[in-house]
Amino acid sequence: MLALVLVGTGFSAILLWLLLSPANQKPTTTSGTDSGLSGDSPARLTTDDALAVANRILSATQASDLRELIRPGELDTSAVLAGMEALVERHGAIDEPRWLGTIDTLALPVEGVVVRYDDGHRRLMEFTPEADSGWLVDMDSFLGHCDPAFSELGKGDHQKALVRVIATSDTYYNGPFSDEEEWACFSVRVEPKDEPIYAYCRRGTAAMQALINIEGKTQALLSAPGQRASEFKGLRARVTLQLQRRPETPLRQYEITEVLSDTWVIPEVPLQDALQQHIDG
Repeated sequence: MLALVLVGTGFSAILLWLLLSPANQKPTTTSGTDSGLSGDSPARLTTDDALAVANRILSATQASDLRELIRPGELDTSAVLAGMEALVERHGAIDEPRWLGTIDTLALPVEGVVVRYDDGHRRLMEFTPEADSGWLVDMDSFLGHCDPAFSELGKGDHQKALVRVIATSDTYYNGPFSDEEEWACFSVRVEPKDEPIYAYCRRGTAAMQALINIEGKTQALLSAPGQRASEFKGLRARVTLQLQRRPETPLRQYEITEVLSDTWVIPEVPLQDALQQHIDG
């Protein structure tokens, strides 16, 4: 069984477990509800509605098929269709999507559907509420969109990157990131088989505070504004990060400059800013 470090609430752990574990294993607990830092309580997305939308998106063959189903994002509809086709070519036919329900996040309300492919690969389809459009699917999240592509980060001289990754605490300290008291190290991947990029977050920054709260100190922060979590024991989570590489560092080492989300959907207000506003307020 794949070992899994619990991240934040129990359902976050189950989500990673579902996405990364072998197909014949089943979770043993259920999800709760969470509306994120916004405090909003959107109308519940029903199982039938979510699965109907998921199936319509997965069977789409032209841009018009996606109208009013997906959030505006970084990828246009042509890129979305191409990305879905590439997943099928790589992983085989799609099994019936599976409803997850509410996903506990700090960033924004999210409901989830897991899509499983013939070879056992899984993708998470994340629904978020839009003021005038109801619940829409974020396809940048579903396709794990990174800019530049994650596979290119260790090859070219990219100075900045926006990545949707699974971040795991690591111990690869060297070069300008040798001081463990100054930096926290993470290996980041889009998929478990990816060769990792090493990302470093400076301790004491807003980005580090966001990662601490994602790691499991969330409830203390939300229940007692003004309190700051001080420990950091380890992380394994789906996050969206802004990275920057120093010219003198190896190609596979980046600094984390911003924690945008504790999921692969980017909220209007970056997560680290929302957390800071909550503390200051």
